[in-house]
Amino acid sequence: MNLIASIRRALTGWLFARGEHEVSTFEIILWWEKRRVPYNLIVGVAGLFTCAVTVAVAVAAIASAATIQLDRSCWLRLLPQELR
Repeated sequence: MNLIASIRRALTGWLFARGEHEVSTFEIILWWEKRRVPYNLIVGVAGLFTCAVTVAVAVAAIASAATIQLDRSCWLRLLPQELR
């Protein structure tokens, strides 16, 4: 069994597990509050990963433009005229 499948099963089993019995409003709030911090950490890590990939792609694009001697103003042509 691969690692990603194991992690996914462990997280989804814990984050989304609910009891089968009738639950009160207080129990629902308590259920969410116990999962709120780990959920926010997961979302935050995914956001940081996305930002890192975006910056890496931007840096690579700028570096390749300098390597092949492109005029950096050529990227401005992608913008609408009023934003140049």
